Amino acid sequence: QPDEVILTQSTTDGINIVANGLSFNDKSNIVIRGMTHEHHANFYPWIKLKSKVSVKSLPIDNNGFFKLDDLQSLLDDNTKLVALSHALYNTGSIIPVDTIGKILHGKVPFFIDSAQTIGCITDTDVSKIKCDFMSFNGSKWLCGPMGTGLFYCNRKSSELLEPITIGGESAIMYEDTNLAFKELPDKFQTGF
Repeated sequence: QPDEVILTQSTTDGINIVANGLSFNDKSNIVIRGMTHEHHANFYPWIKLKSKVSVKSLPIDNNGFFKLDDLQSLLDDNTKLVALSHALYNTGSIIPVDTIGKILHGKVPFFIDSAQTIGCITDTDVSKIKCDFMSFNGSKWLCGPMGTGLFYCNRKSSELLEPITIGGESAIMYEDTNLAFKELPDKFQTGF
């Protein structure tokens, strides 16, 4: 739905909305791909959370691939998120996001960094993938200008996130001392 798409400045903005907007407790964990092949923009925000959450890295081969069994073995009742790049920037390796989405759907929120695939790979339909969050920019395969990005946030999954920046466009009433947020997409828009 159009209201599930939020304007951002980059893929990294969307990553940070999820990384800093989720709530964690001392038992929480997230699952990511190891740094060997992952772009730093989809690695550093998760590693920054290490003081709050256990960060589990998937074992990967030389091309950045991992086994789905390894992914499933890292999941438990305390897994708050699986965050993966759809395609690796340095090898071009593409992961089966549709299969992963089916494994995770309704159990663990799924974030996809689609900076390398949106506009050039056909399987980025969020309703088919069953992802909760997806972030991408306009300056790569969409041929847009630098400083343009989009963040997909499933309406139901948006309840898991608190806005990380707050402005006049994100709040229902900002003259009052009680802060309440608007619905999507405005919840994550600070103003233009």
